[in-house]
Amino acid sequence: MNHEHYLQSSYNILVVALSFVIAMVAAYTSFELANRVKASDRELKRFWLISGAGALGFGIWSMHFVGMLAFHLDMEIHYNLLLVALSVVWALLGCYGGLFFVHRSERTIGHLMIAGQLMGAGIGFMHYTGMEAMEPVEITYDPFLVLLSMVIAVTASIAALYLAFYSNVNNGGSSVIGKLGFSVLMAVAITGMHYMGMNAASFLPDSYATINSSITYYIDPPFFTLIVAIFTFIMFAVLFFTIFFDRRANQQQTMKGAIFEAAMDSIIVTSEQGVITNVNHMALVFLQRSKEEMIGQSAASFLSRLGQIDQLVGYRHEQVMMVGNGDEKIAEVTVTKVKAELGTEYIIYLRDMTEQKKFEQQMQETNNRYQSLFHSSPLAIVVHRNSQIVSINQEVLNIIGASSMDEVIGKGIDSFVACDEMESVQQIIAEMMETKMNREVAMKELKIYDVNGEERWITTKSNVIKINEEDYIQTVVRDITEQRKAKQTLHHMAFHDSLTGLPNRSLFDTLAQAVIDKKKGQEEEFAILFMDLDRFKQANDTHGHQAGDKILKEVARRLQNAIEATDILSRFGGDEFLLLVRRGSEDDVYEAARRLQKAIAEPFHVHDHEVYLHASIGISLYPKNGSTLDTLIRQADLAMYETKKAGRNGIIFYNESMQAHTTRRMLLEDGLRKAIANGEFELHYQPKIVLATGDITGMEALIRWHHPELGMVSPGEFIPIAEETELIIPLSEWTLGEACRQNKEWQDKGYPKVRVAVNISSIEFSQRSFVKTVVRILQKTGLEPQYLELEITESVAIKNIDDVIEKLEALKKIGVAISIDDFGSGYSSLSYLKKLPIDTLKIDRSFILDLSQDQRETSIVRAIIAIAQSLNLSVVAEGVELSEQVKILEDENCHEVQGYYFSKPLAVGQFEEWYENKNRPKKEGMAVL
Repeated sequence: MNHEHYLQSSYNILVVALSFVIAMVAAYTSFELANRVKASDRELKRFWLISGAGALGFGIWSMHFVGMLAFHLDMEIHYNLLLVALSVVWALLGCYGGLFFVHRSERTIGHLMIAGQLMGAGIGFMHYTGMEAMEPVEITYDPFLVLLSMVIAVTASIAALYLAFYSNVNNGGSSVIGKLGFSVLMAVAITGMHYMGMNAASFLPDSYATINSSITYYIDPPFFTLIVAIFTFIMFAVLFFTIFFDRRANQQQTMKGAIFEAAMDSIIVTSEQGVITNVNHMALVFLQRSKEEMIGQSAASFLSRLGQIDQLVGYRHEQVMMVGNGDEKIAEVTVTKVKAELGTEYIIYLRDMTEQKKFEQQMQETNNRYQSLFHSSPLAIVVHRNSQIVSINQEVLNIIGASSMDEVIGKGIDSFVACDEMESVQQIIAEMMETKMNREVAMKELKIYDVNGEERWITTKSNVIKINEEDYIQTVVRDITEQRKAKQTLHHMAFHDSLTGLPNRSLFDTLAQAVIDKKKGQEEEFAILFMDLDRFKQANDTHGHQAGDKILKEVARRLQNAIEATDILSRFGGDEFLLLVRRGSEDDVYEAARRLQKAIAEPFHVHDHEVYLHASIGISLYPKNGSTLDTLIRQADLAMYETKKAGRNGIIFYNESMQAHTTRRMLLEDGLRKAIANGEFELHYQPKIVLATGDITGMEALIRWHHPELGMVSPGEFIPIAEETELIIPLSEWTLGEACRQNKEWQDKGYPKVRVAVNISSIEFSQRSFVKTVVRILQKTGLEPQYLELEITESVAIKNIDDVIEKLEALKKIGVAISIDDFGSGYSSLSYLKKLPIDTLKIDRSFILDLSQDQRETSIVRAIIAIAQSLNLSVVAEGVELSEQVKILEDENCHEVQGYYFSKPLAVGQFEEWYENKNRPKKEGMAVL
């Protein structure tokens, strides 16, 4: 730019340097003030905000004005004081506006940008207003440099505010070197803006300008520079001292606050009037209150004696007070009076003495107890020296059964301790007296004898005590005789059957294994007998479980009387018993088994009735049949099972062929689980004939099983297995469904509509959903209910009679016919026949078998028919095979018969062929095995 007509200018380097120092001090001060604003309480923030704005604004203005005074032109310059003052106002307003925005609670980047622009604008306005104060000159500006100077001002302001309030640098903990570094950078930025603005200006003499002497003065640059600099540094010194002392005061206040909050005692501060002004954390915990509940309240509201607070200063006293949760606590209260800036304060110290008082009270009570412990303690205490008893209390007399202390004091402890225990007791006493050990020495169990010579058991705890400088042993004794008996009882219960008192399986295994271990390598033999009571289940169901328990107790008593002392008898479970017999020959073992059967055969008297039971016994021999206990028990069990198959009430020794039976049973059980899915079952049908006309009145459906490996399996063999494994439930449902389906199919083909009878097992009938199952099958197959007959046995009918009647009535309601199968073979009773909603009685085949030869059987059949007729029930005779039987049944007016005399059970095709040949009318009936 051409400056030929412009005034020549120059700078005083020292004054320029001074302006830079002023800028640096102002920047440093701004950082310190930032810390004060951030660290101050809410009440002091406004003070520090105004102070900071004033210090920073005046510092920047001082730097600017000193910089102006460093600038020399070729003419004398005057300054308009109003504009100079206005420039100061711009600096102060810009700094206050910037600080105000950055102290907003949100403190976002947007606020930072607004604050920087305000502060930068204030600095810019300050600079160019100060330039306008120069007279009499005309100033022109380079717009680009002016804009650049404003950008520098805004940028420097944003940077300063960011460093002071947004970054982690100036957080009150930065090093002095770091702050100086930032101060230098800020000073460079601020002075850079100033001198950029000066460089943007060109000065021309203003010949037309007039100087108003009232507001415009000539300022001697060196002198005024010195005055401004001194005043600035004094102001900053005062400010730094203020900051320093404020920081020290804050540190002290913080330290006092930390000590106040960290104190282990509860501390409450009140005004001279007793109003709470502060409270520490421990006091809040102790009083169970919040700070809001405490501040502003009178301390006398919960410390009643504080009405005379001056009288309490310097003293300690205890007070019972109610805390926030309603509990009472004891506190030691100490009051201190202090002079504070705002007046007198009282500091109240509360020390929780509740637990200590409880402890002191407990200690006092403990001391009182110990004073009378020896004679009133519930514990038995003995003091002895050199194994001689010198003192005892009443509880010791109670244990040993003595009437007075004279009977005991002066005697040796060996007078009471069992001989086999005395050696260990003397050893312990010697060790205690030798080592003077303070710890307790305990003996878990010690056998002694009372004055009557009866055995008792005690536990002891002993320690060495001093009496008149002599060492004694004090022993606390506890009588555990009853606990030991209880322990023995529990031990007995753990290894004995709770009902019969016999050894249980666990104890039997232990004792029997000991016999095996003893006999290994010897030629001695023994036997394992596995015994099961025949017909016990029927007796239990008929007379009730209490009667069954009574029978089992009596069985155990009889068996114990029938065995020898060396034998081992155990209740295996339910109505099964195990016996180890130490005999040398099979004949002796057999004779022992016969004695057991004879003992069981005697009648049992239950509820004015005589109940007869028998025993099936299986026997295995050691070492002939095996060398391990599990093997011998399993083999005896197999032999017992063979006894059951052979007709019960027998004795069978184990042989290897029985193992094959076990294998067959396993095959049957496994096969049953797959047989239905594999289609291995089929139903055969045996017709029921009306004797009077020879017509078919129905069919009984009988299940047959074609096993893929074993061939045809009898129902008598697989039905019990199905019942034991509960596979009878799906098997019965299949049988019922298949029988209904086949009957419906025959009816659809034009065969007469007759009943198909299906036998129902007790397990299936006991299912709660049985009636729903029947209804579902009838609906699924489409068979009308009146063409289905369900056969149940007497044992099913009399078990839980109310439930049975409820189910039968539900079945009768939908039209299903009900018959009692095998009538007469169980515990028949006319009372339940009257109650049951049934249609038919089926006479058991055992009565028909000897009908033509035994007049008594004829009488029984006649009686059954008469009973049925009196109850309006139909009668069906099963197992009819001879013409003589048919003749007798006709004479006795039996309604219907079935048996091989008319037809054996036939497969579906055979039954259809037989029916076509018979060509007889069709009526109704049917059952399943």
